[in-house]
Amino acid sequence: MTKDLLARLAFLEEQNRFLLEEKRQAMDALELAGSLVHFTGSGGAEGDRLAIVQEVAARAALLAPCKAVGLWLVDPETQDFQCALAQPDLWATRLEGEVNRLIDNGTFAWALSRSAAELVRTSTGDEMLLLHSLRTPTSVQGMFVAMLAGDRHALQDATLATLSILLHAGAHMLEGDLLARRLASANEELTANLQQLELSRAALALRKEDLERMVVERTRDLLQANAQLEEEIRQRIAVEQDLRLASQRLNEAFDASSDGLWEHYLDTGREYHSPRWAAMLGYTQQDIDQSMEGWASLLHPDDVDKGRHYMRQYRFGEITEHQEELRMRAKDGAWRWILSRGKVVEWQDGRPLRVVGTHQDITARKEMEAELTRARDAAHAASRAKSEFLATMTHEIRTPLSAIIGLAELLRLEDCTPEQAEYVETIERQAQSLLAILNDILDLARMDTRELQPACEPFSLRQVVDSAMEPFQAHARSKGLALTCSMDEALPGILVGDGQRLRHVLFHLVGNAVKFTEHGAVEVHVSEATTPDSIPSAPCLSATAPPAPPAPRPIRLLVAVRDTGIGIPRAKQTGMFQAFSQVDATLSRHKGGLGLGLALSRSLVELMGGRLWMRSEEGRGSVFSFSIPLARLAPHESI
Repeated sequence: MTKDLLARLAFLEEQNRFLLEEKRQAMDALELAGSLVHFTGSGGAEGDRLAIVQEVAARAALLAPCKAVGLWLVDPETQDFQCALAQPDLWATRLEGEVNRLIDNGTFAWALSRSAAELVRTSTGDEMLLLHSLRTPTSVQGMFVAMLAGDRHALQDATLATLSILLHAGAHMLEGDLLARRLASANEELTANLQQLELSRAALALRKEDLERMVVERTRDLLQANAQLEEEIRQRIAVEQDLRLASQRLNEAFDASSDGLWEHYLDTGREYHSPRWAAMLGYTQQDIDQSMEGWASLLHPDDVDKGRHYMRQYRFGEITEHQEELRMRAKDGAWRWILSRGKVVEWQDGRPLRVVGTHQDITARKEMEAELTRARDAAHAASRAKSEFLATMTHEIRTPLSAIIGLAELLRLEDCTPEQAEYVETIERQAQSLLAILNDILDLARMDTRELQPACEPFSLRQVVDSAMEPFQAHARSKGLALTCSMDEALPGILVGDGQRLRHVLFHLVGNAVKFTEHGAVEVHVSEATTPDSIPSAPCLSATAPPAPPAPRPIRLLVAVRDTGIGIPRAKQTGMFQAFSQVDATLSRHKGGLGLGLALSRSLVELMGGRLWMRSEEGRGSVFSFSIPLARLAPHESI
């Protein structure tokens, strides 16, 4: 009995040691699980997830003695299982092969649905595989696979329970890590969205400001456009009113005038002729063919080509307006003279399209012009006949007058009594006076018929002036007058021009001055003109004269005849240069003369290319001046 009691006591002690060992192992497993729960490596990064896997595998290997461990995790994107860890490397390939076999035969999926550890044989049958799912109440994170170093009996139930706790804790940590990564991604996305929202809000604010500014500007533009449109409408209404008024006035003007309106379309040849256009020829508008051919059929045969020609010029753009005189056949068969005017008023693509114009009946004017032409021709013929008659009469009178002068000179050579000598001198003086009048009449007649031309030859200026003044010296002395001449010393002694005509002009001016001066003096001043711009070039220097090297140098001669005579009233001065014009007829009968001197002098001065003018004050005298273009004698020329 004592032996039984001792054996029972020894058994109980052995059981107590066994339970203590299991308790110790369970406490170690709980400590490992607790340390895993407090593992702080998860932060949502991919490296932290790998650290969790490695930590779980390492701590599981401490609980269950094994040759190799591995973790297969679910890919969040594809939901496929992928090997996250297989160690050691020596057993990694075999372990992956065993897992693929279990996946193919469905054992892997069966074990994945279980919450506890499941033991299966390897393909060789000599080793055991421990499969435990990594799952939480809400998700499956993967599978823990371990190849045990011993058989099933080497594992205690407490160890398996502790391993389940450890793996469940690892599953929660993986789920937390996944959630943390998803939360971090969502947070980043939310931050990005918030930033984008802020950017969008700022852009919207800017866009709002732009839109508000655009609305303000568009409103202002619309108000301006509306005001401008209202102004354009007002102007258009005013223009339309002006156009209606202008059209009304134009129609009234055409109705009141004798002009007819026509239009010609160059592209079609169609024409329009107004009722007035047709009426001026005696037709109605319906009688006229409204075409170019209808218009051309009314033209005079000699004017058809001319009319078609300017219409052709319009068509080819050679002219844009015209004015032409044509003859057109009236309804009664008479030919009417028509003044046709036209202008291009419409264009298309740079080509003339429409011509508008008027027709005016100018038959009466043409008849008047013809009558005036006939009257002018008759007047010219009468003037030529008069000039020819005067020239013939002058020549006929000069012949006996020359005989009288010759006989008087012969009588003076005879022994005569003083009384007879006085008679002879009177005869000779009166004959010379009559001869001068005849020469003036002959020069006027020749100038009317344009037969008198200026000469261009060298002459002595001093001789010409002296010869013009010498005949009046005795008369001046008899009246107690001082007849003098002053000549600019800078003037050349020899000039080129018409010396005879110059003497003739000076002769008349000096003669008039002596004739109408009773007291004082008569002075002749000769100089070079200082205002050449108004003086034309000398006739002998014109382009028609043959060139002679070197060419004569031009000079403008200014001659002034000043007297202290009776002067000329201002009212009489405008007609002093007309033929047969005299200040006082009674005075002229007393002094003599026909009033031809000034008219002839002015004509001779203008014939030589110069001009003659006067200044006079009644009771104080007169100054008659003239300037003519001459030429200096060239070095190679001589008298």
